Amino acid sequence: MRVLLFTLPFIFAACGQSTETETNSSDSTKTNVDTAVAATDDFTGTYEYVNPYNSLDLIHNHYIVLEKNSDDTYSGRYYGVTDMFDPDRSEYSAGFFVLPMQNLVVDGENMSFELVPQQTDFFNETVDLSLMNSEEAKAAGLTSWEVYMLWESKKLNAKFAGGVISLLDQPEEMSFVPMN
Repeated sequence: MRVLLFTLPFIFAACGQSTETETNSSDSTKTNVDTAVAATDDFTGTYEYVNPYNSLDLIHNHYIVLEKNSDDTYSGRYYGVTDMFDPDRSEYSAGFFVLPMQNLVVDGENMSFELVPQQTDFFNETVDLSLMNSEEAKAAGLTSWEVYMLWESKKLNAKFAGGVISLLDQPEEMSFVPMN
């Protein structure tokens, strides 16, 4: 009994040290993980906005494709519908496009870019994500959209949060989720 009473304080002390060591180790691991996540922010990928007004025969989704360049900047393409430039369209069918994201800047969780369309960039059919530009879309047999308008460039701002890209400058919220 004396041996048990004599060793009991050492057992409690050892238990406390073990817990202290585990806590310190856990905090150290957490810090290392946080640093690793911050150091590896890479927004490369394909993101999809699913239009809430889609129907079985009418799909008007939008896509953003981001690629990281060797100098750690990004380049990108935007696949969309002419409603992006004419949100009040009602008398005619929408056209589809792929445009380079010009003046693309990714700064932490913020992104800005510009879409600069020309009439020849719009098609009657959805532009497949494998097609990189309007020239490839024409070569693939997509037909030109015949609604003629005066197109103005569109400057857009977005925010990255939780892996989602949210466009900030739209009449309705547009959240793009990763596809891959």
